[in-house]
Amino acid sequence: MNGSSAFQLASLGAGCWRSDLGLSLSAAGAAGAAVHLAGAAWLYLWDRQCFLRPGSSRLTAAVPLVALNLVLPLLFCRSQDAITMLIIV
Repeated sequence: MNGSSAFQLASLGAGCWRSDLGLSLSAAGAAGAAVHLAGAAWLYLWDRQCFLRPGSSRLTAAVPLVALNLVLPLLFCRSQDAITMLIIV
C-alpha cells in the first residue's frame, strides 16, 4: 500500500478489497450479512451472560463490532457498487 492506510485509499476510490480478494458482489454481500448476524449474536450472548449495565462494560462489548463495521465498506468498490455502498453505510 506504499505507506497509505486502507481508509485513505478507500476514500480515494483506489481501495477495493473485493477485487483484491477475488470475491463476487454476492459473496461480499453475504460476508456483510454474516458479520452483522455474528455481531448481533455476540452482543445478545454477551448481554445475556453478563447483564451489561450502561457504560464502559457495554462499550467494551461493542468495540470489536465497531471495528468490523468500519472495515466492512472496504469490501465494496465505490466506482462499481455505489448503490450497495449507500445501502450499507
